[in-house]
Amino acid sequence: MRVILTLLIFMMCVVMSNARSATDWYEGYGYKVRLIQGEQNDDGTINAALEVALDDGWKTYWRVPGENGIPPRFDFSLSQNLEDVVISWPAPIIFKDGYGYSVGYEGDLTLPIQVKPYFKDEAVNLHMSAFFGVCEEICVPAQEQIEISLDPSNASSALQENIDAALGRVPAESPDGGAEIHNAKLHQGSEVEYIEVDLTLPETASNLGQIYVLLEGRQDWFFDPKLVKRSVKGDNIFAAKVPLYRQDSEPIKPAETIRVTVITPGHAIEKIVALSE
Repeated sequence: MRVILTLLIFMMCVVMSNARSATDWYEGYGYKVRLIQGEQNDDGTINAALEVALDDGWKTYWRVPGENGIPPRFDFSLSQNLEDVVISWPAPIIFKDGYGYSVGYEGDLTLPIQVKPYFKDEAVNLHMSAFFGVCEEICVPAQEQIEISLDPSNASSALQENIDAALGRVPAESPDGGAEIHNAKLHQGSEVEYIEVDLTLPETASNLGQIYVLLEGRQDWFFDPKLVKRSVKGDNIFAAKVPLYRQDSEPIKPAETIRVTVITPGHAIEKIVALSE
């Protein structure tokens, strides 16, 4: 009896510990979300994440969703003992919505959040105001207020595994395998403008249709991910021409940069490069 009682107490403690490492699910139309806590790093930062579970057929948007998508916005200003927060975005997919093509996710999404406390030995009261879009046949905005106490003593190794798996899907600047983003050049014309990106990818020409190039520039610049023209320039050297739609006509500044994300069946790479003319 004593052994059974001890086991029951241990199991209750485990359940209580796991409960403190995750909030309840917040449910909306087509989705549910929660915050989770992983482990603390040696530098004092704490691994957390926003978990999004989408109903079958539903999708949500990447940080730059395309011209017609709903850009997600996260506000942590009501948090306590929070010095800084960094969100990492796993590689997205391209999907068709009611207005064209957008960039985002389907199924389950874990969005890693690295939290830096002011005082690393004290808990962080992380308050997230989340505004995002969800999409089935139509796309609708959603908003949730979620709060979790990130206490280093409540670290969950099981939830850390979920976070690590999501971090493994985040595009890297220099992944293994020889993939590389070389440059980005703006081509201007009287009617059509486009940015040409040169890439080294260990792919074959038969995979050209599975190479997606996503660009992020000025706030009023837009890029259609489905209108990218891809071509082979040499052995494992590819060029991608991405049409640019913008509301301004200001010249490119000498130090202006653009973020390039490339997704292929075997690689997800990302790099900030200087934009040349």
